[in-house]
Amino acid sequence: MSLTVSQSVAVGGAETASPDQSGLAYEMTTRPDPVRVSPATGALEKADIVIVGSHQGFNPIEVRRITVGFPVGDLSHALTEHLKEIEATVNHAGASWTPAHNEPEQEIVFNAPGGAVVVDPGQGVTIQLRNIPVNRQVGTVPLTVIVSWRRAGTSASYKDDIDLLPVGKFPPDFRLDNLRANPIALDHSGSTTLTWEASAGATYKLLYGTAEIDVTNVRTYTVNNLRQTTPFYLRGVAQSGNTTVERTLTTLVTVNVPDLEVTNLYVRGTLSTLRVSNLMCMNFTPQDGWSAPVPVSVHSGAKPPAVTVHNGRLHCVHRALIGDHLMWTASADGLDWLPDQTLDFRSPDTPALASFDSKLYCVFRGMDDRLAWSTYDGIRWSEPQPMEWSTTHAPAAATFEGKLYCVFRADDGRVLWTTYNGTSWSPASQVVNATSTGAAALTVGPGRTAGTQALHVVIHGREERWWQAQTPFNQIGTIAYGDQPTSYGPAALATLGQTLYLVRRGEDGAYLRQYTQTTSSAWSTASPIVTNSTKDGAAMTVFNDKIYLFYMR
Repeated sequence: MSLTVSQSVAVGGAETASPDQSGLAYEMTTRPDPVRVSPATGALEKADIVIVGSHQGFNPIEVRRITVGFPVGDLSHALTEHLKEIEATVNHAGASWTPAHNEPEQEIVFNAPGGAVVVDPGQGVTIQLRNIPVNRQVGTVPLTVIVSWRRAGTSASYKDDIDLLPVGKFPPDFRLDNLRANPIALDHSGSTTLTWEASAGATYKLLYGTAEIDVTNVRTYTVNNLRQTTPFYLRGVAQSGNTTVERTLTTLVTVNVPDLEVTNLYVRGTLSTLRVSNLMCMNFTPQDGWSAPVPVSVHSGAKPPAVTVHNGRLHCVHRALIGDHLMWTASADGLDWLPDQTLDFRSPDTPALASFDSKLYCVFRGMDDRLAWSTYDGIRWSEPQPMEWSTTHAPAAATFEGKLYCVFRADDGRVLWTTYNGTSWSPASQVVNATSTGAAALTVGPGRTAGTQALHVVIHGREERWWQAQTPFNQIGTIAYGDQPTSYGPAALATLGQTLYLVRRGEDGAYLRQYTQTTSSAWSTASPIVTNSTKDGAAMTVFNDKIYLFYMR
């Protein structure tokens, strides 16, 4: 049999409001935090539980008795085997209540001095259980607090207000606490650094917005470009025999003058739309065709974004709205994206993204036209590493047969390719007879022989035609006349099933058109998919068995 022990701790502790209208709400703290079981042999570990009940109602109440109950024994759901050894007190207005340890009923009963006491709004009672000899079994204890009360100044019958406060008992060596954010309040687009203390032998994840970041091997994490007040959740999961223990800490970071999310916005006067997203998303399946375009929560700069799939999420790197810095974000659905994180490198062009060797690789053209690359390991981006080649346009990247491929246009117009094996980049080779007037597009697709795969590259080259080559890049063939200068933007290339899809801007530089090719057919004639004005070329990737296309309006 498996068992799960869960505990969530918000800032300031966990508060539970009473459902029976007494007005008492409880905040529980433990020492140690969390409560840890005693070792398999030897002396029993001790723990303290402090429960503060605050009267948050509007009228005084009269309390005659408080009962704290929990299972007693050596099982996982029991707190202790020794109820009578617990030092128990209740304090109200400076007066202590005498406890009665009722072992048959597995409870401690506190009777109010004088028969009853009045608790006014804003006052409270403090329950302390000290030096609890915790048993040796990991589990969750259902601790109950029962308050016998009635409205003060009345002769109404007393009634019981019952609250359940689960207490998790964790392995002796498990620790997750002291989650702190610095600063706790910041200006729009600011950064905060989270720190915490945690034991080894468990997995830890930081969750906020749509992000889920593995922080098992770190104890600090910096979040950049916060635009909204954001709750952060730090979740630790460990295994103890057949029992899974899980503990979640929470903290809240406040953003001054945050971005707003509203259902309806009514404006009197002038509305500036500078920060309204300019990036649109469509998806496609052969059965349903192209969906209607919808805006996404990313505002790309002067060039199209780069988009790929890594570890089950969409990742996007794009130029900043203002300036040349590259920005990174991720999404679980293609529509709602994490706040942009500013990367510590700049580019005049669209970067290239590819998932390789458990990392996300970004290859980009530097401000000096030299190629460089950086990796994202799920926690942070590495320092950029320069490559030995220069380029005049955006590079392209894809993973194929255990290597990372990069295709780029050299200064003399030749189209070159190189591979990375996890250690070093190979010498650059030319895609046979290929010269280009712009950036290349790259994807893995069906090979010349049925059942095989190849790496396909598409370029806009001589005679204003679109050309296609596939590995080993020793043959090249025409796709169709482009009838467009490269200022109309690069092409986007993706594979769904056994079909290649090519999307480029139309002859007037405003529309997006689609071509398709299978292993048994030539490229199709162009068909329009976006008939409103577009700013540049598109980006495509395959996610959840659909093609996702992103373009700038």
